[in-house]
Amino acid sequence: PTSGSIERCGKVASVLDIGMGFHPELSGKENIFLSGALLGFTKKEILKILPEIIEFSGIAEFINTPVKHYSSGMYVRLAFSVVAHVDADILLFDEVLSIGDLEFQQKVIQKILSFQGKTIIMASHNISEISKLCNKVIYLQNGHLQSFGDTEDVLNLYISDSASPLKKCIDSNSDFQEILRKDFEKSESGNRIYLKSFFVQPSGGQIGDPLFTNQQIEFGIEFEKHDNHSILDIGILFSHLTGLFMVSHIMQSNIVCEKITATGNYIVKAQIEANLFNDTIIHVGLSFSEDNKTILLHENDLLTFRINKISEQNYADYTTRFPKFQGPLKPKLSWKVNFSN
Repeated sequence: PTSGSIERCGKVASVLDIGMGFHPELSGKENIFLSGALLGFTKKEILKILPEIIEFSGIAEFINTPVKHYSSGMYVRLAFSVVAHVDADILLFDEVLSIGDLEFQQKVIQKILSFQGKTIIMASHNISEISKLCNKVIYLQNGHLQSFGDTEDVLNLYISDSASPLKKCIDSNSDFQEILRKDFEKSESGNRIYLKSFFVQPSGGQIGDPLFTNQQIEFGIEFEKHDNHSILDIGILFSHLTGLFMVSHIMQSNIVCEKITATGNYIVKAQIEANLFNDTIIHVGLSFSEDNKTILLHENDLLTFRINKISEQNYADYTTRFPKFQGPLKPKLSWKVNFSN
C-alpha cells in the first residue's frame, strides 16, 4: 500500500500467502514455532496447542520433513492450522476455502464456524461459502470499492458484473435492479414457437407490485405455437446466486398434455404457494422442449426479483431479534406435537 491507515484492537493472525513466514530448510514442526513467534506467541503457548495444530493439518507423517519438500497444498494446510489455533482476536484469510481436498475444506469451514468472539476477514471467490459464512461483504474491483453491505445484495452485484446476462440490466448507480418482465423478439424463439413474454407478479396483483414471502407468486408465459402435432414441455428454472436449486415443469403439473398440442396462442400461468422462499433475491429462467426430447429454448436469468419479508407488524418485531437466515428457502412447516409424561 502507498497510503491509508489501519486501526485494530487485539492480536492479528493471518494466512495471506502460501508459506508466509516459513523457512524452507526448517521442518514443518519447527516452522510451527517460527510462525507462532512471528504472530507474537511464546514457545510455551505454542507447545500447549502443538498436538492440535499437527492433527488438524493432516500432515503428521511429514511434520519433521523440511517444508521445501511440501506441496503448495501442504504449505497452506500447515499455515492455516497454526493461525486457526492461536488465540488471536482478528483473523485474516486469503482463499483458505480452496485449501486441500474436499475433506480438509470442510474442516476449514467447521473451524471458522466454531470461532466465537473473533473478527474474521477473508478474501475469496468461493461464492457459495461466502454466502454461508459471512454476514457482510466488500466487493473490490481493480482495487476500488464497488459495494459494501449485506452478503446477498453484494454477491448478486458481483455475479451480475462478472458473467451474468443480467449485467446489461444493472444500473451503474444502483446495486440491484429488478427485471419483472421479459419481452422477446420473434427471432429469439425459433420456428416452432414464438415466445412473446415472460413475467412475474403476486397472485391477484400486477407486475411491479412488491413480492412478499407470505403470498403466492404467479409466473406468466405468453407464446404462439406453430404446429399441432408436437407436445410442448415448459420449464421454469429457479436459481439463487450461482446454484440451481429447483426446476418446475408443466408436464408434471395438472395441465393435460393434449391441451398444448394445437396450433395457436397461449397464456400459461404457474403459481408458487406462499411461505416457500426466504426474503432473498431470486433469478428465474425458462425452457421449452418438444416431445420431451428436443430443446427449443433454454435461457437462465431472464427475470430477477426480490422477495421481501412479510409485512405484519408482529412478525417483523419478532424477526428483528434474530439474524437474517441465509439461503433461498424458508418453508412454513406443519408441526404435530405428541406429549407423554
